[in-house]
Amino acid sequence: MKKHVLILFIFLSLDLFSKVGYAEENNDNLEDDVRSETVEEHGTDSPLLTETLSKLFNDTSQNNEMLDIAWNDYQQIEEYNFLDIMDLDSHQVTTLTEIEESFENSYDDVEVYFERAETGLQVLSYTYKAEEGVLNPERMIEDWARIEFYFMEEALIYSGISTMSLEFSDENALSAEYFDALLHDEASPLELASNDNFELNGIGQMYSEGKFHCGIAFPIHYPELDNPIGAFVVASVVDDQLALATVSPAEEAFAFSYSSVIFSSLAVMVPNSIFMEADTISASLQ
Repeated sequence: MKKHVLILFIFLSLDLFSKVGYAEENNDNLEDDVRSETVEEHGTDSPLLTETLSKLFNDTSQNNEMLDIAWNDYQQIEEYNFLDIMDLDSHQVTTLTEIEESFENSYDDVEVYFERAETGLQVLSYTYKAEEGVLNPERMIEDWARIEFYFMEEALIYSGISTMSLEFSDENALSAEYFDALLHDEASPLELASNDNFELNGIGQMYSEGKFHCGIAFPIHYPELDNPIGAFVVASVVDDQLALATVSPAEEAFAFSYSSVIFSSLAVMVPNSIFMEADTISASLQ
């Protein structure tokens, strides 16, 4: 039986740009390649947004008008081609410029942010905000959401969507014991939806070894972390089954975004030739 291990992050630094340690010999021609007009489609055996993931998001994501609008725009990723982060010369991919063009007609009031690092890693984000002063009647805070894309030398390596209206209630979150049992059973993520305390706060995708690896983020009750604010999990989903997971203190989501933490977690959990290994502590949730 495959051994499942939860990778425990204790205040993991999300200095994402410094974690890039990709092999130069594999990337000499990457930037030129991704500018090519020829695009090779991904195989149909590895869908990007599976029916399971779409149902999980629609049924259990936060009640957030801006998240709903962002999710509608996010469907465009079905048309994108991701770089295989384990085989950097495997195929042509969607570029940063192409994504910028595809989002030109998105939600009118979206805020666009772009950052480029010397390592070649780039981040493009779209933040959706409700009108100032308009509060969500359930949480009494404004509805915010974000879509993020990460690139290596303008080649798409990650996409993610998450709520930015953060609210943690540790006592009412999903229990660590319940999730750990599902993780060890390689359960479908839809099993999480059967628990009333589960709330999906974000998803993200990477492509490695011919398969999409999805990260799903949600609050968890994890008393061993001894954090009064709470904690959350990023679980990787492969072939519609729970595979691995990381747990982080709530402050990481407040300081960055769920989508950014999903990216950082997948960079550790997904086989790749780009990122240096992060410092982690292996542990069981039980």
